[in-house]
Order: sequence, then C-alpha cells, then structure tokens
Amino acid sequence: MAQTPGLTAHRIWQWYERGVERHRMAGLYEKTEQAHRFFAGDQWAGVESGGELLPKYNFIQSIVEYKVAGVASNTLTITYTPLESGGPQQPQAALLCQKLTAYAGRQWERLKMDKLCWNVVKDACIAGDSYLYFYDGDCRAQPVDTCNVHLADEQVPDLQQQEYILIAGRQTVGALRREARRYGLPEGEVQKIVPDDPEWEREEESETEEGAQKCTALLLFWRDEDGTVCCARSTRDVIYRPTVRLCGGNGRGLRRYPIASMSWLRQRGSSRGAGLVHGLIPNQI
Repeated sequence: MAQTPGLTAHRIWQWYERGVERHRMAGLYEKTEQAHRFFAGDQWAGVESGGELLPKYNFIQSIVEYKVAGVASNTLTITYTPLESGGPQQPQAALLCQKLTAYAGRQWERLKMDKLCWNVVKDACIAGDSYLYFYDGDCRAQPVDTCNVHLADEQVPDLQQQEYILIAGRQTVGALRREARRYGLPEGEVQKIVPDDPEWEREEESETEEGAQKCTALLLFWRDEDGTVCCARSTRDVIYRPTVRLCGGNGRGLRRYPIASMSWLRQRGSSRGAGLVHGLIPNQI
C-alpha cells in the first residue's frame, strides 16, 4: 500500500525522540529500572563494599507477589447472553450465545490469557503501568514495557483518545533487513537499516557482528480520515513496512488501537500510573 502523504521516517523518529525526552523529564527510565532492581533484591547497586557481603532482606518482592496474586488469581471469563428475554427467537439466541461462550473459553485457553494477564498485573504493580499489544488478527498478544510506549498526549489516560501511539523496541539489524525485504523494500533502502546505540537503553549489546548488532525499531499507530487504525514500521532512516490500514475479522476497518493498558494506581492529570514498589524503596533501604 502506498505511503501516507507527509509520513516519513524522520517524522516518526522525531515523535520517538520527543517521547524519550518526556520519559527522561518524568524520570520514567530511572524509576522503572530502580523498581525492578529492588523487586529482584538488588538494593546495593553502585555501592562499593570492598568485597564485604552486604545485608539483604527483600520484603518488597513478597509484598508485590501477594498483591499481584490477590488481583490476577481472580479468573476471568467471557460470557455471552441474549440482549432480550422471551420472544420467539429466544431459544436460537440462547443456543448461539452458548456456542460463543464456549468458543471464547477455548480461545482464552489457547492464547494463555491467564498467564498474560498475570504478567501484565505484575509489571504494573512493579513499575506503575503495563501494556498488552495484540499483534495479529488471531488475538495473539505480547506484553510491552511502559518505557517502550510513547503517547501523543501523556496527560490522556484513555489510549483510544490518543492521536497516535508509538511502540519502540530493539531488534537485530539482520532480522530487520530480512523483514524489510519481505515487504518489498528496495535494496538501497534496506541498507539504510543500520545499528544505533541509544544511551537510554539499559541492555548491553556486546556483539559486533553486523547481523547481531541491534537497531531501534518503531511501530506507529494512528487513525486516518475515516477513523480506521493504520500502522507503519520504521527505523531512524527508513520506513521498512509501508502504511497498512488494519481490518477486523469482518473485513471492516479497525476502529480501536490493538493495545490495552493497566495502571496500578492512577495519577491525576497523567496517563502513567504509580507502582507499589517505588513507595516501599525508602523502607527497604
């Protein structure tokens, strides 16, 4: 499909850099990293002890696990019921709803949604927020770290009201180039996919081989003039997956972003929530 007029890799990268700067100003990277470290019991990072073993009593992890279990152990089910009771169509409607409920149960089990929900709740409890991205028409999903989600308006908590949503990730250059070729990108454009090394990434990428070096991959969602959700994938210098208008199972344009979020504790005037760990860190220290 042809590119959206005015949409360039440079423009998408500018939105990404703006999102990164917002995260930095809000201390999101530092707070999230610190919360996960303290949850894991790593409370002495950066302390020089001269080889002496430091005391360790990680009560944060037990509190988080208890709180998460209290929320995530509540089993969720999807149940269909007829909108109207009585009438000549009631038996047929009840039978149809029964079949839909059984189908939803099988899909829930197949997609391992209980495990996914548990992971989302746990990440939100630790860092404040967690996101679930449904990446294909089969409803398969994967969790996304709060630091990797950039919103058009960080003061609007409802994702469906966002002008755009940007998901960032790190992939190897080799994998991205192969993906770009599958999308039919000319080889000259494929070679523009090159390694980068953003200083805000916490992971160490020690590999030096071309295929093993990593690059920032961006996934952008927005709505067109008709209200249909569109997406594109890009790096700093090239859009390697051209614009695609997303369709639902009925063939109609998808109207809602395929992303769900959970905030542990809502914060006034912010799209980001507050986690449980950050408030317990002074006590742990």
